[in-house]
Amino acid sequence: MNTAVTLEQPKPLNIDFSSYTDDDQEFKKELCLLLVDNVKELHIALQESLQTGDLSAFSTVCHKVTVSIDMIDDHQVNTLIEKVKDAFYAQHPLLIAQYTSRLSAALLQLVIDIEAEIAMR
Repeated sequence: MNTAVTLEQPKPLNIDFSSYTDDDQEFKKELCLLLVDNVKELHIALQESLQTGDLSAFSTVCHKVTVSIDMIDDHQVNTLIEKVKDAFYAQHPLLIAQYTSRLSAALLQLVIDIEAEIAMR
């Protein structure tokens, strides 16, 4: 199975930052940095769960960063998170590998997208 990750150019995020920041650019930057930290933490937990075969670290971080993921409103990421959990619960190695690879790529892409948002200020 080819698990190579191909990242794309930054894409616009599905979020209206002004509704959270009242157009305060410094606050927007801080919010974006928090979102990047949360997505990176989720990515690390995903990798740890894949290495250990234990979903608990990933589930804990998912719960912690739910608000951030919901705020970003990335349906692909939300769907893949659920598919990863389902694959682990079903103990299906092929699906675990497939969905963790896809989620890993989606999270890395999301970091690129958020960082591009910071650079646009």
